[in-house]
Amino acid sequence: MLKEEDYEEITKEIQEKGQLTELLLLKLIASFLNIEDDEDIENWRDKNLFLVNQMAKKAKKIISQNGVADNDISKTLNLAITTALYNQDLIYKMALDKGLIKNKAVDATKKAYYKQILTAAIKNTRKYKNAVNTTALNMSKKAFRDIINQTYLDVSTGNMSHIDAVERATKALASKGITGVNYISEKGKKTRRTVSSAIRTMIVTSTSQTAGLMQLERANDWGQDLVEVSSHSGARPEHAKWQGKIYSISGKHPKYAHLTSSTKYGTIEGLKGINCTHDFYPFFEGLSQQTFKPTSDMAKNNEIYEQSQKQREYERKLRKENTEKELQKAAGLEVDDVQTGTEQAYIQFLKETGRTRRKYREI
Repeated sequence: MLKEEDYEEITKEIQEKGQLTELLLLKLIASFLNIEDDEDIENWRDKNLFLVNQMAKKAKKIISQNGVADNDISKTLNLAITTALYNQDLIYKMALDKGLIKNKAVDATKKAYYKQILTAAIKNTRKYKNAVNTTALNMSKKAFRDIINQTYLDVSTGNMSHIDAVERATKALASKGITGVNYISEKGKKTRRTVSSAIRTMIVTSTSQTAGLMQLERANDWGQDLVEVSSHSGARPEHAKWQGKIYSISGKHPKYAHLTSSTKYGTIEGLKGINCTHDFYPFFEGLSQQTFKPTSDMAKNNEIYEQSQKQREYERKLRKENTEKELQKAAGLEVDDVQTGTEQAYIQFLKETGRTRRKYREI
C-alpha cells in the first residue's frame, strides 16, 4: 500500500522536471523579446520570425536535456510497485502465520503478470510523455510566433512603448504557460493543461493505477477477497463518500460492498482515477484492525478539501509571479525581487491552517 504522501514523494522528481522544462521553454521564448531602443520594430519582428526554426532547435534541446527521461519513468514505476507489494506482503505473511491463509503465494516478481503489467505501464507512460513533449515543442513555436506578432502590434500602433509591450508579453507568457494537452472528464468537460500539469497528472495517475493492478493480482495470488481503502482528510467530496471502508473484490461477500461498483474503480473519476492517490490493502477479519476510518464529518472534510484547493491556488499564483520575474530577466528587463503580497497572504494562510509549504510547486 502507498499513502498519499508516498505518491507525492515518489513522483516528486518527475514533477520537478516537468516544471523546469516548461520554465526553460518560456525563458527561451522571452529571450527573443529584447528590443533595442533604436531598433526598428518591423525589422525586429521579421528578424525574430525568421529565427523560429532556430528557436525550435533550442527548444528541442531543452526538452531532451531537462525533460522526463524514459529511465525516470521506469525507475519511478518500479519503486512504486516494489514499495506497494512489500507493504502488502507483510500483511499476507502475518495472516499466513495466524492460519488465515493456507498456502504461501509465489513471489510476485516470478509471476507472469508482474512483467506484463510493469512493461505495459512503462510503455504507455513513455508514449504519453513523448506526446506531451511533441505538443510542448509545437506549442512553443506557436507561442513564439504569437508573442512576437502581438508585441509588434502593441509597439507599431503606438499603444505601448517597447518596454511596456515586452512586460505585457512576459506576463501573458507566464499566465498561459505552454499549453495544448487536453484532458476530458467522464462528463465530457475538456480542460486544457500546461505541459508541467500534464506531466504531473501522467506520473501520479500511472503510478497509482499500476500499483492498483499489481495489488489486485497479488490478492488473487493469496486468495484474498477483502480490502480496506485508505482515507485522508480533505479528500475530494466524491471520493470522501467511499474512502476508509472495507470492500469485497469479488462483490460476493455478505457483509461488505463490491469494490468496483462502490468506488468506481477503473474509471477516470473513481478510485485510482485521474490524480487519485487513494490506495487499498488486504483486510483480514480476526486479524486486521481497521486503520483508516470512513468520512464521518463531511463538513470538516470539505473544509479541509477547500483549504487544499486554496493552497493550490496560492501555489499557482506564486508560480505565475515567479515565472514572470524569470521571463522579464530573460527579456532584459529590470526586476524587483521583493516579497509580493501574494506570498505574504500565503504565509499567513499556512499559519492559520497548519498546512505544509511545498516550495517546489511554486517554481
